[in-house]
Formats: sequence, C-alpha cells, structure tokens
Amino acid sequence: MCIIQNDKLKNGDEEKELYDKQGSEAMNVSKKAERISVIIPIYNVEAYLERCLRTVCGQTYKNIEIILVDDGSTDNCLQICIEFANKDDRIKVLTQANQGVSSARNTGLENATGKFIGFVDPDDYIHPEMYE
Repeated sequence: MCIIQNDKLKNGDEEKELYDKQGSEAMNVSKKAERISVIIPIYNVEAYLERCLRTVCGQTYKNIEIILVDDGSTDNCLQICIEFANKDDRIKVLTQANQGVSSARNTGLENATGKFIGFVDPDDYIHPEMYE
C-alpha cells in the first residue's frame, strides 16, 4: 500500500500560497478535499477480491476514485469487479490482456484523475481510515 502525489496535476503553487497565508491547519483542510485515486491491479485473486473491495469502498474518506485493472484474469475477478462497479459509481473497471502487475498499475495511473494516488494489492484489506 502506497500513496503518492499525482504529478499530472500541477497546482502546488496554489497550495503553497494557501499554506504560507493561513498556516498548516488551512493546508490540512485543503488536502482533505482532494480526490485520491486508488489503483488495484487484479489477476486471479477471486478468493480475496471481495474483502479487498469492501474495505476500499468502505473508507471514511469518501472523495476517492477506485480504479480496478483486471490483467486478464481467468477466474471470476472481472465479474466481481463489475458487480461492485454497479453498486458504487466511484469504481472504474479497466481490462487488459495479461501483461503483469507493473503494466496493470501503469494502466491505472494513465486513467487516474485524483490529486493523490494510492495502491492496494487485491489480496490485501485496509483500515477504514487509511486515507484520512
């Protein structure tokens, strides 16, 4: 699990000004409103996927987009992803031929719109306040 800033979006100068003018409390409030893209590369993890997705969808921080990249799974992972996407409009489901976890993560990055990027492995589950 990892969180990085999405360098595709460039408004760091605006945030620096806000910090300089109003101090660290204002900066924390500003960051809290930012969207986080959570990327989950998926390949044949049917046994773990539902628990992973429940914990990501159940985050207390709600301004997230959840990008599921099915990397050519041969089990029911894609169907599970579609079922979750039908229930939660924050979920994007992407598919590709099997190219490996790095390629799946890169596909997620190419489609991310959040200011910050988080990665979760599909066989992990996360604390409800991970992104607070």
